Amino acid sequence: MAVSPRVLPDRTGIFIIAHNNNTIELLHAALISFLNFDHDFGTNSALQAISSDNTCVLGLVMVASILILGGCSPDDSHVKSILQRAKERLENVTPSVGIRERQLVQAASLYMNGYRYQAMDLWENLIYESDCLNDLLAAKLLSSAAFFTGESRHGRIARTTETMLLAWDKNSYLRTSEYYSHLLSLNTFGLGEFMHYAKAERSALKALALYPSDVFALCTFCHVMLEQGGRTQEALHLLSTTEEKWNVHGGLVCHINWYWALFYIEVGMYDNALELFDRKIITAVQNSEGSMLDVTDAVSLLWRLELLHRSVGSHRWDAIYVVLAPLITPISSLLHVYSICATHIMVLLCRADSNAAAEFLRFLTDDNIDHSKLIPSDELYLKHQSRRVGFLLCEALYNYFTEENFQGALSNFLLLRNYMGCCGGSLPQHDVFHQTLISCAIRLGRLKLASSLMVDRFSSKQSNVTDFFKECINNHQR
Repeated sequence: MAVSPRVLPDRTGIFIIAHNNNTIELLHAALISFLNFDHDFGTNSALQAISSDNTCVLGLVMVASILILGGCSPDDSHVKSILQRAKERLENVTPSVGIRERQLVQAASLYMNGYRYQAMDLWENLIYESDCLNDLLAAKLLSSAAFFTGESRHGRIARTTETMLLAWDKNSYLRTSEYYSHLLSLNTFGLGEFMHYAKAERSALKALALYPSDVFALCTFCHVMLEQGGRTQEALHLLSTTEEKWNVHGGLVCHINWYWALFYIEVGMYDNALELFDRKIITAVQNSEGSMLDVTDAVSLLWRLELLHRSVGSHRWDAIYVVLAPLITPISSLLHVYSICATHIMVLLCRADSNAAAEFLRFLTDDNIDHSKLIPSDELYLKHQSRRVGFLLCEALYNYFTEENFQGALSNFLLLRNYMGCCGGSLPQHDVFHQTLISCAIRLGRLKLASSLMVDRFSSKQSNVTDFFKECINNHQR
């Protein structure tokens, strides 16, 4: 027999299944923590809502979605059980009630099973079909998914959030709500990835004026300053004078420190960058027990320094590997990770455990052959495009770091030069691929190619990094 559980409006005005206002407040706290990149990403408050309200579905789907976007395996029994509980709570609910919750469960299930683009379509539909374009949870899920799949570079997040802002600006309640600065920061991210840097900066500054601890807005502002060049001292001053505001949000602290280190590299202060690694970045990796994004930041920093012929010491590579090793046994468990993370893990393995790197490449090769046999329907193509790009990048990196087969590495990098975004991640994270490509060309004596690649990527940006590569090219020409 169908039942009609109680529904109440949440803080944005969307009606959800909730027994009382305590559930509403707990789910509000969960969403704010998710938007803030707090250590638990909001899961603790969501779990409290679930345990105190046996009708609450949104808390279950929030926890599941956060874990799924975090990169859990499609076979993760814990996440499967959470989604199953959500479905069971909806089983006897009147069809006209909990429509949004059902769609969120469906989107989470699709994403977990690899149908990421279908899941993103569902989240986007939830935004556009909400009464006041006020589904900020769907916007956050869509933004996170777009980052991991590379969709953000096509302007999807920029367009969606700008449409939302137009509606929110006409609504006095939403415009003055606690959520408004977070919508601005999502918009900032979308604009930055779409290379609309002036608009991204304006949106970031507006978000930070409303909420100075908005770590996501700060992250994109760093991206803008890094891309524009000539703003390194401004960035270093900003990060050092606002640290007490942003370092409370553990989920993105490592990434902000990574930006901080990159700005040091931009001005040739390599020892300062390594000091940040030793004091903050490796500590973040240890505290998060090997969060893939934190590992990616740590590896990226050492990788960039080595490309600039700076010694980072094997002990630093080992420090990352010690944390990650228990999480990647067996090596085949890495096959489900996001491609942007897989590429950085490959570099770590090449530096810390070459046998494991070779084993990882064998698994990736077999996996690539298996998926190449699939009929390329539109969804299958989209589903495996990131995987294919990730495999070719990992192969190139293995050739570069372990085999010193620079020609093999160069061939793959050139093939992927305009498609690296398909592996997910942000534009600043892709720079290390472009720098490795330039390094390959220089090592092979293909100096005209290296010079052209320099102009193509760094023409609008003068820094110590570009000076280093120019000097390498000039030295080879003598």
